[in-house]
Amino acid sequence: MRGRTSGAMAIVCFAAAVALVVLRAHGVDVTFAVSPDGSRDFVSVQEAIHAVPDESLEWSVIRILRGTYFESVVVPETKQRLLLIGDDRAETVIEFDESYVNGAGQLVAVPVLTNHADDVIVRSLTIRNLADEPGGSGGKWDAAIMNFGDRLALNDVHLRGDHDTLTMYGPTHMGGPGPGRVYVTNSHIQGRGDFIASFTSAFIENTTLETIRDRGHFLFQMGLEETAPADQEALVVKNCTFTGESLDPVWPAGATNLYTDAIVYLIGNVFEFDVGANRPVVHFHEPIQASGSMVFHFDNAQMLSTVSPLVWDSYSAVGPVGTPLLEFPVTNNDYGVPIIQALSPAEAASTAPAWLFGDWDPIQDVPLLACEDGIDNDDDGRIDFPADMGCESPSSVTESPQCDDGEDNDDDDCVDWGGEGDPDPECLVPWHDDESVVYAPEPSSFLGLIVGGGFLMLLGACSRRFETLRRPASASSGCRWVRPLEGGSSRVAT
Repeated sequence: MRGRTSGAMAIVCFAAAVALVVLRAHGVDVTFAVSPDGSRDFVSVQEAIHAVPDESLEWSVIRILRGTYFESVVVPETKQRLLLIGDDRAETVIEFDESYVNGAGQLVAVPVLTNHADDVIVRSLTIRNLADEPGGSGGKWDAAIMNFGDRLALNDVHLRGDHDTLTMYGPTHMGGPGPGRVYVTNSHIQGRGDFIASFTSAFIENTTLETIRDRGHFLFQMGLEETAPADQEALVVKNCTFTGESLDPVWPAGATNLYTDAIVYLIGNVFEFDVGANRPVVHFHEPIQASGSMVFHFDNAQMLSTVSPLVWDSYSAVGPVGTPLLEFPVTNNDYGVPIIQALSPAEAASTAPAWLFGDWDPIQDVPLLACEDGIDNDDDGRIDFPADMGCESPSSVTESPQCDDGEDNDDDDCVDWGGEGDPDPECLVPWHDDESVVYAPEPSSFLGLIVGGGFLMLLGACSRRFETLRRPASASSGCRWVRPLEGGSSRVAT
C-alpha cells in the first residue's frame, strides 16, 4: 500500500466529478447522451460505452438522462478515462436481474455494472441488482457494481443488492493488472452479507451503509498473505453511518467480517440500531485470521447501546455449527502489535485518500463539471451553481440546457423558461434540458429555485426575474403548441 506515513492505513471515499460539456481545463472531446425515449444519441448505456474511443488519453463523458434502464453494463479494459453521470440520483436508475448456474452448480446473479477499465467515475446514479428482490431470479453474489479496474471513483450513487453489493477485486483476489483502488463518497449502499466486499485498497467516506436483510455483516476485507503491513491493502471507512435494524436475535447485523491479513480503519462513524451494540465491533470469519490483521479506530459512536459504548477490547469469530459466536480478548498479532488499536487524533486526521493511494488523489485528479468548474461556460455572465440558473445542482453537466440557452429548440415559437416574448410552456424550470417535453421537478427543486433565487437577488449575483416560476403562455400569445399538454388538451397558433 502506497502513501503510508504513520502506523495507520487509510482508504478514502472520493468525490468524483463528471461533465457532459467539453471541459476546457481537462480536454474532454467526446460526449454522448443516453435517453430511454431515443431522443438522444443512444437508448442504452452499453451502446454509448461501445461508442467511446478505445485507450483514449482524454476524458469521455456519457450523460444518462432521467429514466430507468434495464440492462447489464460492462466497461471493457480499453474504455479508460470514462465518466458516467446521471441527471439525478433518485430519478436515473440502472437495474438488472439475471442469474446463471456456474461450474460449481451455484446460482449466481449477473452484476449490473462490471468495470474493467482504469480511471472510471460514476456519479449521480442509482444502480440496483434485482436478483434477490421479491420475484427476482434468486442468484447469489448479486453485485450492483463489480470492479476490476484501478482508480474507480463513486460519488452520489445509490447501490442496492444483497450479497456483495459493491465488490472490489484487487491484488488479493481476482484483480486486474493494476492495484484496483476505489474511492466512494456522498453515497448510499444497501445490502446484506458482506455487501461492501473489498480485496483491495478502498476509501469510503460520508456515505450511508444500510443492512436490509438478515443475516449478515457490512464490511469484508481480505489482505495479501505474507505481506508486511506497510505494503498491505487496506479498507478505510470514515464519517459514515452504519444503519438498518437486524431482525435476527441469534446473529444480529455485524460491522465487519474480516479474512486473512485484513487491515481496516473505522474513523468518525455512527452506528445506528443494534449495529455494534453491546458486542465486539470486529468479527473474523475464523479465529486464526486475526493473527495477521489490524483494525484501527477513532471517535466512533453507537447510538442505541443499552450497556456500554462500542466494544473494542475483544473480537468475535464463528463458533462450531449450532453454537453462539465465540469472543476473544484482544492480543498481539504476528507482527507484535495489538489486533485492535486506537488512533490518535493526529493519525485519524491524516488518514486521507492521497495518503492511502499514493500516486492517486481522487479528490484532485478529476475533471470538474460545468456547474462547478469556476468557468462561465455559456458566456451569460453567471458562473456555476447557484448563480447560473441553468444549473440544477453542482453536478449538472451543462450551464445551458435547452430551457436556458436562448434558443427555440422545438420550433414552437417559444423560448426557454423566461425568454424574451413567449416562454416555452414545457420549461417549468430553467435547468430542464428538453423544450419538447414537460418535466415536473420534485417540490424541493421548486423550493430551491425560489429560496436560492431570492437569496441571489439579495446578493446581486443574478439578475434573473423571480416574480413567478415559469408558467405556460396565455391563450392570446403567439406560442404554437404542437404536442399534447398534460390533461390531453393542445393548441396550435391561428
